[in-house]
Amino acid sequence: MRFLGAVDVIGEAGNAARLASVAEGLLEEGIDDLAKYRIILHLLQNPGAGGDSSYFAAALGFHSPCQTDVLLNELVDAGLLRRQELPPGQPYYSLAPDSGLRKRLHEECRTVPGSAEYEFLLRRLAQRSVERAQAQLTPARKRRS
Repeated sequence: MRFLGAVDVIGEAGNAARLASVAEGLLEEGIDDLAKYRIILHLLQNPGAGGDSSYFAAALGFHSPCQTDVLLNELVDAGLLRRQELPPGQPYYSLAPDSGLRKRLHEECRTVPGSAEYEFLLRRLAQRSVERAQAQLTPARKRRS
């Protein structure tokens, strides 16, 4: 896995480069949109939390539990979440138990809400969210043509 160091304010040019590196590191690890970032951040801020797609949709204000399920499974595929069947047939998602992974995620996601670093990461991840949505719409538009 590739994680870059946490964001420290070290001057305008250096800070911008470091922020870009952190954002790219998150993207490479599978945290490639704002919704996934919010899922990981929620789990880091609420140790022991977990649930099914309906739980995450309600907790984070997402509109679709079905789309949330897709995101959760992508995070499982990236090795960031663990999926269990509790009870059998009922998926339960939680942060992967690897303590090294948890520590690195804390470092990557420790930006302070309202800070320039946080705003930069949110903008970059929101941009990726829009790009993903546009990519999903493009094949549908081509089929209608």
